[in-house]
Amino acid sequence: MQVTLKEIAARTGLSISVVSRALNPMPDKNARVSEKTRALVMAAASELQFRPNRAAQSLKRGKSPALGIFLPEYSNRLIADMVIGMSEIASAEGVPLSFHFGLTPASYEDFFRQVRAEAHSGLITYPYAWFKDDVLASKISDYHRRGGAVLMLNTQEAVPGIPIVSIDDRMGGELAAQHLLSRGCEAFLSFPRFSLRTEAFTAVLRGAGYSPQIFESPEDIAPACQCLRKKKKRKIGIFATTDRDALKLIPILRRDAWTLAHDAFLVGYDDLCLSDVCDPPLTTIHQPFREEGRIAIRKLLRLLEGQKEESAMLKPSLIVRQTT
Repeated sequence: MQVTLKEIAARTGLSISVVSRALNPMPDKNARVSEKTRALVMAAASELQFRPNRAAQSLKRGKSPALGIFLPEYSNRLIADMVIGMSEIASAEGVPLSFHFGLTPASYEDFFRQVRAEAHSGLITYPYAWFKDDVLASKISDYHRRGGAVLMLNTQEAVPGIPIVSIDDRMGGELAAQHLLSRGCEAFLSFPRFSLRTEAFTAVLRGAGYSPQIFESPEDIAPACQCLRKKKKRKIGIFATTDRDALKLIPILRRDAWTLAHDAFLVGYDDLCLSDVCDPPLTTIHQPFREEGRIAIRKLLRLLEGQKEESAMLKPSLIVRQTT
Protein backbone atom coordinates (compact mmCIF):
# COMPACT_ATOMS: atom_id res chain seq x y z
CA MET A 1 0.00 0.00 0.00
CA GLN A 2 1.30 3.47 -0.93
CA VAL A 3 2.66 5.43 2.04
CA THR A 4 1.21 8.95 2.19
CA LEU A 5 2.56 12.32 3.30
CA LYS A 6 0.01 12.21 6.11
CA GLU A 7 1.68 9.10 7.55
CA ILE A 8 5.12 10.71 7.41
CA ALA A 9 3.71 13.83 9.06
CA ALA A 10 2.24 11.69 11.85
CA ARG A 11 5.57 9.91 12.35
CA THR A 12 7.57 13.17 12.55
CA GLY A 13 5.04 15.43 14.27
CA LEU A 14 5.29 17.93 11.42
CA SER A 15 2.59 19.33 9.17
CA ILE A 16 1.86 17.78 5.78
CA SER A 17 3.00 20.99 4.05
CA VAL A 18 6.39 20.92 5.81
CA VAL A 19 6.82 17.24 4.92
CA SER A 20 5.97 18.01 1.30
CA ARG A 21 8.55 20.81 1.15
CA ALA A 22 11.21 18.64 2.78
CA LEU A 23 10.68 15.86 0.24
CA ASN A 24 10.77 18.21 -2.74
CA PRO A 25 14.21 17.84 -4.39
CA MET A 26 13.91 21.26 -6.06
CA PRO A 27 11.85 23.53 -3.77
CA ASP A 28 11.16 27.20 -4.47
CA LYS A 29 13.44 29.53 -2.52
CA ASN A 30 10.52 30.51 -0.27
CA ALA A 31 9.54 26.90 0.42
CA ARG A 32 12.75 25.52 1.86
CA VAL A 33 13.18 23.83 5.23
CA SER A 34 16.17 23.46 7.54
CA GLU A 35 18.62 20.60 7.03
CA LYS A 36 17.62 19.22 10.43
CA THR A 37 13.96 19.07 9.39
CA ARG A 38 14.82 17.58 6.02
CA ALA A 39 16.95 14.87 7.68
CA LEU A 40 14.09 14.03 10.07
CA VAL A 41 11.59 13.74 7.22
CA MET A 42 13.93 11.72 5.00
CA ALA A 43 14.64 9.27 7.83
CA ALA A 44 10.92 8.76 8.44
CA ALA A 45 10.26 8.36 4.71
CA SER A 46 12.95 5.70 4.53
CA GLU A 47 11.59 3.82 7.54
CA LEU A 48 8.10 3.82 6.06
CA GLN A 49 9.44 2.87 2.60
CA PHE A 50 7.87 5.95 1.04
CA ARG A 51 8.02 6.19 -2.75
CA PRO A 52 7.48 9.65 -4.24
CA ASN A 53 4.85 10.06 -6.93
CA ARG A 54 7.22 11.19 -9.66
CA ALA A 55 4.43 11.53 -12.21
CA ALA A 56 2.59 14.00 -10.00
CA GLN A 57 5.80 15.94 -9.35
CA SER A 58 6.49 16.25 -13.08
CA LEU A 59 2.95 17.35 -13.89
CA LYS A 60 3.13 19.96 -11.14
CA ARG A 61 6.20 21.42 -12.89
CA GLY A 62 4.38 21.41 -16.24
CA LYS A 63 6.40 18.48 -17.57
CA SER A 64 5.45 15.09 -18.94
CA PRO A 65 6.28 12.38 -16.38
CA ALA A 66 7.77 10.24 -19.16
CA LEU A 67 11.51 10.14 -19.77
CA GLY A 68 12.43 10.50 -23.44
CA ILE A 69 14.95 7.91 -24.63
CA PHE A 70 16.64 7.74 -28.03
CA LEU A 71 18.38 4.47 -29.00
CA PRO A 72 19.87 3.13 -32.25
CA GLU A 73 17.37 1.11 -34.28
CA TYR A 74 19.15 -2.23 -33.95
CA SER A 75 17.14 -5.42 -33.48
CA ASN A 76 19.80 -7.22 -31.48
CA ARG A 77 20.52 -8.42 -27.97
CA LEU A 78 22.40 -5.29 -26.92
CA ILE A 79 19.53 -2.87 -27.45
CA ALA A 80 17.04 -5.38 -26.05
CA ASP A 81 19.16 -5.79 -22.91
CA MET A 82 19.41 -2.02 -22.50
CA VAL A 83 15.63 -1.55 -22.85
CA ILE A 84 15.00 -4.30 -20.29
CA GLY A 85 17.48 -2.79 -17.82
CA MET A 86 15.95 0.67 -18.19
CA SER A 87 12.44 -0.70 -17.82
CA GLU A 88 13.32 -2.63 -14.65
CA ILE A 89 14.38 0.51 -12.79
CA ALA A 90 11.69 2.75 -14.29
CA SER A 91 8.99 0.28 -13.26
CA ALA A 92 10.34 0.05 -9.71
CA GLU A 93 10.40 3.86 -9.49
CA GLY A 94 6.99 4.39 -11.10
CA VAL A 95 8.38 6.33 -14.05
CA PRO A 96 7.04 5.92 -17.61
CA LEU A 97 9.49 5.73 -20.50
CA SER A 98 9.00 7.01 -24.04
CA PHE A 99 11.33 5.16 -26.43
CA HIS A 100 12.39 6.51 -29.81
CA PHE A 101 14.55 4.52 -32.25
CA GLY A 102 16.53 5.57 -35.30
CA LEU A 103 19.82 5.47 -37.17
CA THR A 104 19.85 8.76 -39.04
CA PRO A 105 20.25 12.45 -38.22
CA ALA A 106 16.66 12.93 -39.44
CA SER A 107 15.34 10.44 -36.88
CA TYR A 108 17.24 12.34 -34.18
CA GLU A 109 15.68 15.61 -35.34
CA ASP A 110 12.25 13.96 -35.07
CA PHE A 111 13.09 12.82 -31.55
CA PHE A 112 13.86 16.37 -30.44
CA ARG A 113 10.73 17.74 -32.08
CA GLN A 114 8.70 15.23 -30.09
CA VAL A 115 10.63 16.06 -26.92
CA ARG A 116 9.71 19.72 -27.27
CA ALA A 117 6.08 18.89 -28.06
CA GLU A 118 5.65 16.49 -25.13
CA ALA A 119 7.82 18.38 -22.61
CA HIS A 120 9.60 15.29 -21.28
CA SER A 121 11.03 15.51 -17.77
CA GLY A 122 14.47 14.32 -18.90
CA LEU A 123 16.35 12.65 -21.73
CA ILE A 124 18.67 9.72 -22.28
CA THR A 125 20.30 9.81 -25.68
CA TYR A 126 22.46 7.28 -27.50
CA PRO A 127 23.35 9.46 -30.50
CA TYR A 128 25.37 6.96 -32.53
CA ALA A 129 28.22 7.81 -34.95
CA TRP A 130 26.76 10.90 -36.60
CA PHE A 131 26.69 12.87 -33.32
CA LYS A 132 29.73 14.81 -34.54
CA ASP A 133 27.19 16.87 -36.49
CA ASP A 134 27.35 20.27 -34.73
CA VAL A 135 23.67 21.01 -35.34
CA LEU A 136 22.61 17.83 -33.55
CA ALA A 137 25.08 18.35 -30.71
CA SER A 138 23.75 21.87 -30.20
CA LYS A 139 20.23 20.53 -29.63
CA ILE A 140 21.40 18.59 -26.58
CA SER A 141 23.42 21.57 -25.33
CA ASP A 142 20.45 23.92 -25.73
CA TYR A 143 18.10 21.53 -23.93
CA HIS A 144 20.62 21.19 -21.09
CA ARG A 145 21.21 24.96 -20.81
CA ARG A 146 17.47 25.49 -20.44
CA GLY A 147 17.43 23.27 -17.38
CA GLY A 148 16.67 19.90 -18.97
CA ALA A 149 18.17 16.80 -17.36
CA VAL A 150 20.21 14.88 -19.93
CA LEU A 151 22.33 11.74 -19.86
CA MET A 152 24.27 10.35 -22.81
CA LEU A 153 25.21 6.77 -23.67
CA ASN A 154 28.21 5.22 -25.41
CA THR A 155 29.68 8.29 -27.07
CA GLN A 156 33.15 9.79 -27.20
CA GLU A 157 31.70 13.20 -28.08
CA ALA A 158 31.35 14.85 -24.68
CA VAL A 159 29.04 17.81 -24.04
CA PRO A 160 30.08 20.02 -21.09
CA GLY A 161 28.03 19.33 -17.97
CA ILE A 162 26.31 16.20 -19.31
CA PRO A 163 27.32 12.83 -17.80
CA ILE A 164 27.98 9.83 -20.03
CA VAL A 165 27.43 6.16 -19.23
CA SER A 166 29.51 3.92 -21.47
CA ILE A 167 31.29 0.58 -21.75
CA ASP A 168 35.08 0.49 -21.98
CA ASP A 169 35.84 -0.41 -25.61
CA ARG A 170 39.55 -0.01 -24.99
CA MET A 171 39.46 -2.64 -22.26
CA GLY A 172 37.54 -4.95 -24.60
CA GLY A 173 40.25 -4.73 -27.24
CA GLU A 174 42.89 -5.40 -24.60
CA LEU A 175 41.03 -8.49 -23.35
CA ALA A 176 40.89 -9.90 -26.87
CA ALA A 177 44.61 -9.37 -27.46
CA GLN A 178 45.63 -10.81 -24.09
CA HIS A 179 43.48 -13.89 -24.62
CA LEU A 180 44.91 -14.62 -28.07
CA LEU A 181 48.43 -14.18 -26.71
CA SER A 182 47.61 -16.64 -23.93
CA ARG A 183 46.64 -19.20 -26.60
CA GLY A 184 50.13 -19.05 -28.09
CA CYS A 185 49.21 -17.29 -31.33
CA GLU A 186 52.15 -16.27 -33.53
CA ALA A 187 50.44 -13.81 -35.90
CA PHE A 188 47.43 -11.55 -35.48
CA LEU A 189 44.67 -10.15 -37.69
CA SER A 190 41.70 -7.91 -36.90
CA PHE A 191 38.66 -6.57 -38.77
CA PRO A 192 36.82 -4.30 -39.26
CA ARG A 193 38.50 -1.17 -37.89
CA PHE A 194 36.55 -0.09 -34.79
CA SER A 195 38.20 2.93 -33.15
CA LEU A 196 39.14 2.20 -29.54
CA ARG A 197 38.72 -1.58 -29.78
CA THR A 198 41.18 -1.82 -32.66
CA GLU A 199 43.59 0.71 -31.15
CA ALA A 200 43.76 -1.12 -27.82
CA PHE A 201 44.10 -4.53 -29.48
CA THR A 202 46.97 -3.23 -31.60
CA ALA A 203 48.70 -1.51 -28.66
CA VAL A 204 48.78 -4.67 -26.53
CA LEU A 205 50.22 -6.75 -29.35
CA ARG A 206 52.83 -4.18 -30.30
CA GLY A 207 53.84 -4.07 -26.66
CA ALA A 208 54.38 -7.84 -26.88
CA GLY A 209 56.50 -7.50 -30.02
CA TYR A 210 53.89 -8.25 -32.71
CA SER A 211 52.55 -6.21 -35.64
CA PRO A 212 48.87 -7.08 -36.18
CA GLN A 213 47.32 -6.60 -39.61
CA ILE A 214 44.04 -4.67 -39.75
CA PHE A 215 41.43 -5.32 -42.46
CA GLU A 216 37.93 -4.09 -43.29
CA SER A 217 35.99 -7.27 -44.11
CA PRO A 218 36.02 -11.05 -43.53
CA GLU A 219 36.78 -11.57 -47.24
CA ASP A 220 40.10 -9.75 -46.69
CA ILE A 221 41.08 -12.17 -43.93
CA ALA A 222 41.16 -15.32 -46.10
CA PRO A 223 44.13 -14.33 -48.34
CA ALA A 224 45.98 -12.93 -45.33
CA CYS A 225 45.57 -16.25 -43.53
CA GLN A 226 46.84 -18.16 -46.57
CA CYS A 227 49.88 -15.91 -46.71
CA LEU A 228 50.61 -16.60 -43.05
CA ARG A 229 50.17 -20.33 -43.63
CA LYS A 230 52.88 -20.19 -46.32
CA LYS A 231 55.13 -18.46 -43.78
CA LYS A 232 54.67 -21.47 -41.47
CA LYS A 233 52.70 -19.55 -38.83
CA ARG A 234 51.07 -22.39 -36.91
CA LYS A 235 48.63 -20.38 -34.78
CA ILE A 236 46.81 -17.30 -36.06
CA GLY A 237 44.84 -15.04 -33.72
CA ILE A 238 41.89 -13.18 -35.23
CA PHE A 239 39.88 -10.42 -33.53
CA ALA A 240 36.54 -9.55 -35.13
CA THR A 241 35.35 -6.29 -33.57
CA THR A 242 31.71 -7.39 -33.83
CA ASP A 243 30.10 -10.82 -33.48
CA ARG A 244 28.28 -10.36 -36.79
CA ASP A 245 31.61 -10.14 -38.58
CA ALA A 246 33.02 -13.07 -36.63
CA LEU A 247 30.06 -15.24 -37.65
CA LYS A 248 30.63 -14.34 -41.31
CA LEU A 249 34.25 -15.42 -41.01
CA ILE A 250 33.66 -18.90 -39.53
CA PRO A 251 32.47 -20.55 -42.81
CA ILE A 252 35.30 -18.85 -44.72
CA LEU A 253 37.89 -20.32 -42.36
CA ARG A 254 36.24 -23.74 -42.56
CA ARG A 255 36.22 -23.55 -46.38
CA ASP A 256 39.97 -22.91 -46.35
CA ALA A 257 40.66 -25.87 -44.04
CA TRP A 258 41.40 -23.91 -40.89
CA THR A 259 40.43 -25.57 -37.60
CA LEU A 260 39.20 -23.15 -34.95
CA ALA A 261 40.95 -23.40 -31.58
CA HIS A 262 43.72 -25.43 -33.27
CA ASP A 263 45.44 -23.32 -35.91
CA ALA A 264 43.03 -20.35 -36.07
CA PHE A 265 41.76 -18.64 -32.92
CA LEU A 266 38.79 -16.29 -33.26
CA VAL A 267 37.44 -13.73 -30.77
CA GLY A 268 34.27 -11.73 -31.48
CA TYR A 269 32.72 -8.76 -29.70
CA ASP A 270 29.20 -8.14 -28.26
CA ASP A 271 28.07 -11.60 -27.08
CA LEU A 272 25.01 -11.54 -29.33
CA CYS A 273 22.36 -14.27 -29.10
CA LEU A 274 23.79 -16.47 -31.86
CA SER A 275 27.34 -16.41 -30.49
CA ASP A 276 26.71 -19.24 -28.02
CA VAL A 277 24.79 -21.50 -30.43
CA CYS A 278 26.80 -21.13 -33.64
CA ASP A 279 29.11 -23.96 -34.74
CA PRO A 280 31.47 -23.79 -32.96
CA PRO A 281 30.27 -21.46 -30.16
CA LEU A 282 32.11 -18.14 -30.38
CA THR A 283 34.56 -16.74 -27.86
CA THR A 284 33.55 -13.10 -27.47
CA ILE A 285 33.62 -9.93 -25.40
CA HIS A 286 30.42 -9.43 -23.39
CA GLN A 287 29.04 -5.90 -23.02
CA PRO A 288 26.82 -5.32 -19.94
CA PHE A 289 24.10 -3.33 -21.72
CA ARG A 290 21.39 -4.41 -19.28
CA GLU A 291 23.31 -3.01 -16.32
CA GLU A 292 24.13 0.08 -18.36
CA GLY A 293 20.40 0.65 -18.86
CA ARG A 294 19.75 0.34 -15.12
CA ILE A 295 22.53 2.77 -14.25
CA ALA A 296 21.35 5.27 -16.86
CA ILE A 297 17.82 5.49 -15.43
CA ARG A 298 19.09 5.75 -11.84
CA LYS A 299 21.44 8.57 -12.80
CA LEU A 300 18.80 10.48 -14.76
CA LEU A 301 16.35 10.27 -11.85
CA ARG A 302 19.01 11.68 -9.52
CA LEU A 303 19.66 14.49 -12.02
CA LEU A 304 15.94 15.27 -11.96
CA GLU A 305 16.19 15.54 -8.17
CA GLY A 306 18.84 18.23 -8.56
CA GLN A 307 21.82 16.04 -7.73
CA LYS A 308 25.10 16.11 -9.63
CA GLU A 309 26.13 12.96 -11.42
CA GLU A 310 29.53 11.87 -12.71
CA SER A 311 30.11 9.86 -15.86
CA ALA A 312 30.44 6.09 -15.47
CA MET A 313 32.33 3.53 -17.53
CA LEU A 314 31.41 -0.15 -17.22
CA LYS A 315 33.81 -3.03 -17.82
CA PRO A 316 33.30 -5.64 -20.55
CA SER A 317 34.24 -9.26 -19.89
CA LEU A 318 35.73 -12.14 -21.87
CA ILE A 319 33.46 -15.13 -22.56
CA VAL A 320 35.60 -18.11 -23.58
CA ARG A 321 33.94 -20.65 -25.86
CA GLN A 322 35.11 -23.07 -28.54
CA THR A 323 36.68 -20.79 -31.18
CA THR A 324 39.75 -20.34 -28.97
